[in-house]
Amino acid sequence: MGGGLSGPATPREEPTMKCPQCGCQEFYAKDPVDPFETYRFMCPGGDIIPDPDNIGQIEITLQTEAFCDRCSWHGRLDALKTT
Repeated sequence: MGGGLSGPATPREEPTMKCPQCGCQEFYAKDPVDPFETYRFMCPGGDIIPDPDNIGQIEITLQTEAFCDRCSWHGRLDALKTT
């Protein structure tokens, strides 16, 4: 018969961005105008998903300085581990 794959197809999970130090998936960024105002977000599948409880929004990109919500790591989002 044909040379196709056998068995059911398994869905492939999207990579999740994690803290390179502790593996946490939750981060926050500081408002550039008011450093005491923070904006929480997650990065499942490489997408930046803001916390719905954020009062306002700032633009968060891969160049944004992010802070891990669990440990002392902070740096640009493009430095996060993708698993």
